[in-house]
Amino acid sequence: MAVEAPVFIIHGVDDPIVPFWHGQALLRAVSEPYRVKPMWVRGAGHNNIEVLLSLDRRLMPALREFFAKVRVRRLGVARD
Repeated sequence: MAVEAPVFIIHGVDDPIVPFWHGQALLRAVSEPYRVKPMWVRGAGHNNIEVLLSLDRRLMPALREFFAKVRVRRLGVARD
């Protein structure tokens, strides 16, 4: 089934449980109009990504960008 909504992928680069290439493959599977720049978290494994994200200043701007894309898709226009 095709997803017709923006998709934001956050994945730990050093994840031994779900290998990094899975996140990359998932990104490639998302249709271009729905792709949001992914967040690849260096040093993050499977069970410590939330700790690293709490210290990462990129998270909030990336989430804002994602929700802006969701809003544009839903409303058809950008609003602040």
